[in-house]
Amino acid sequence: AAQPFLGVLDCGASFSVVNWDAAPLLGLLPKNDGAYRKSPLVTGLGVDGQPQLLPTSTIGLSYCGNPKKDISTMSFEAPPSDWKPWNPISVAVGDLPVFSQLLGDGRTPYRGPAGIIGLDILTQRRLILETGAGRQRRIYVGK
Repeated sequence: AAQPFLGVLDCGASFSVVNWDAAPLLGLLPKNDGAYRKSPLVTGLGVDGQPQLLPTSTIGLSYCGNPKKDISTMSFEAPPSDWKPWNPISVAVGDLPVFSQLLGDGRTPYRGPAGIIGLDILTQRRLILETGAGRQRRIYVGK
């Protein structure tokens, strides 16, 4: 089953990308599966300026609400009953340098599941980004 993972909003990214650690959480095939040889490729340009060919896979996305305060498991509030999922997208899959560099602490690279949420998703709905004191941020998503 699909599971939530860390996502970074990137208004400069034309398409969304997930790393190989996040791929199985979306139900995607393993890295060395032959099906990726037949999939369309996109070129991702990392923060290091180097192009990287990335396979793609079509997926549908939803969203999760606030984390539930249950210590035994990680779970989230369900979306509203009238929520309609985003239109399917062709997500690129690959370990771009941005995941370890941006999400790391400056000494240790980030190695967990992560994704870049690009304009292929962000342009499907009206979004309002709220910032404030500290690290808490809110995203309001139109239905």
